[in-house]
Amino acid sequence: MKKSVKKNQRPAASPAARVPGKNSPKKGKWGFWVVGAVVIALVVEVLSVLKTPASEKIYYVQKVMAFNGDSQPCKAFGAWDLALSGDKWIAVSDQGQKRILIFDTQGKFVRFIKDKEAGPPPFNEISGMTSDPKGNIYVMDTWNGRIRGFDMDGQSLTKMGVNNCYGPRGVVWDNGDFLVADTGNHRLVKIGGDGKVLGAWGRRGNGKVMFDGPVAVAIDAKGNIYVADQGNNRVECLDAQGNFLRNFEVGASPNNVAVDPKGIVYITSSSGGFVKAFTTEGKYLGKLTEAAPTNPPLSSFGGLKVNSQGDIVGSHNGTIWILRPGGTPGKA
Repeated sequence: MKKSVKKNQRPAASPAARVPGKNSPKKGKWGFWVVGAVVIALVVEVLSVLKTPASEKIYYVQKVMAFNGDSQPCKAFGAWDLALSGDKWIAVSDQGQKRILIFDTQGKFVRFIKDKEAGPPPFNEISGMTSDPKGNIYVMDTWNGRIRGFDMDGQSLTKMGVNNCYGPRGVVWDNGDFLVADTGNHRLVKIGGDGKVLGAWGRRGNGKVMFDGPVAVAIDAKGNIYVADQGNNRVECLDAQGNFLRNFEVGASPNNVAVDPKGIVYITSSSGGFVKAFTTEGKYLGKLTEAAPTNPPLSSFGGLKVNSQGDIVGSHNGTIWILRPGGTPGKA
């Protein structure tokens, strides 16, 4: 006959479910396994914290300074890209407000270059920027199909056409010539100082010397070329003759790339929300993170350049940051 259970009375546990009592001869055995399980769980938890995947390496930087235009005559700006005029000036392409802004390296606004100073035609989506050893700056005037050059007094130097390009964005000075990221035609174009096309490499695709919406380009000390291949989530590296060397897989669409004098490649991604550092040989060094390892990695930059001392100059949300690499890349 089935026994009834009174209200609020818990059913008796079956013998198999009971924890051995103090008179049980199995006490020592059970205690050993319980303690062992706890220790194993703690060890697993600690190891899960300490073990950091290679993709989460950290590249430490120190913030030298940061500035914006909020309290200056230029007011707030949005930097599509920037260029460094020697170690004295920082130029910003403020695409939304159709102007170039010049600051000194202490963050003080110096002057505008607007349509009036630049002369006709009016700016039509100024984008990528570069500079030459004399300190002159150049900006890609995308929908006018021109590279426009200025000295630091704001005087116009050139309005070189980039023929047969569609929506070009990136530009870099190359010993008197220019390399252009021909975004709409999915290729890289080399243009002489006289405006003549000297070479072109690439077509749409994801193979070697192929691109999908390239938006920025940089050169290292050896003349090797780095192209931010946005649609393929990589930076593709070519030699000076346009031959394939290697890919830098970054896991998200890159929007800019820069190389420092010591051979460190910095790649920024707005969609990925990071700036990553590599050696020129392709070794991944980590995500840029300010100071202490408890800080989260830095978000992406729009403009991205490196000065002669190796300091990283980047723009983010209307602020220019100057960062100095410091510490040894390690695990978070």
